[in-house]
Amino acid sequence: MQSLYTQIEQTLNSAQLGERLERLFCEVLNWSALRMPPFTLKVGAPVNQTLTLHPVAQMGSLPMFRVDWHATRMPTLTARRAVYRALAPTYAEHLLCYCNADHAELIFTWARKRPDGKTELRSLPYTRGAPARTTLERLAELQFSMQELLQGEPSLAAVLDKLNRAFDVESLSKQFYQEIANWYFWACQEVRFPMPPEETNRDAYIAQSVIRLITRLLFCWFLKAK
Repeated sequence: MQSLYTQIEQTLNSAQLGERLERLFCEVLNWSALRMPPFTLKVGAPVNQTLTLHPVAQMGSLPMFRVDWHATRMPTLTARRAVYRALAPTYAEHLLCYCNADHAELIFTWARKRPDGKTELRSLPYTRGAPARTTLERLAELQFSMQELLQGEPSLAAVLDKLNRAFDVESLSKQFYQEIANWYFWACQEVRFPMPPEETNRDAYIAQSVIRLITRLLFCWFLKAK
């Protein structure tokens, strides 16, 4: 049996975008279909456009919509906040998936309400064909098992709990740094660097060299992302 991770990856990379998302949520993650027609949403500054929202799925009264973005470059956080403000009076709790104009990139965005009453947008990006293990693993958190569904329609609180786990930035950061630390300790035992003749402490030299390698790789990744 395919792993859930593999199912999500294969689903996102097949068929048309709208069909992909509906198949992902309704067949892989076991959400219910959202039976309603697409609708338009007038969004103010800095977007200043009327967007079309396509219903994808729902669970526990929380709907999920696809937003067809008008440009190839994905919306900024400020633009996504404007969309949230326009949609919130109708759907206070919702999940959005932005799709860029050439259907190559997605951004899953959820408006998380903090304990202090403020709302923050949390996002999971996905680029078709690019490595995206973290996003796929996070999306897997949104699956409802058959055992859960047999107990009846999940409550809104249950859906929000899964969204909290899926979009948990703190958890992602801890996982990211833990994976780097694990790789660092493994690499220190495996790598070989030419030793300058004046170096006398081999272990210290290797540790310093691996740290330099990691920081340079991260810097290159940051430049590529920008």
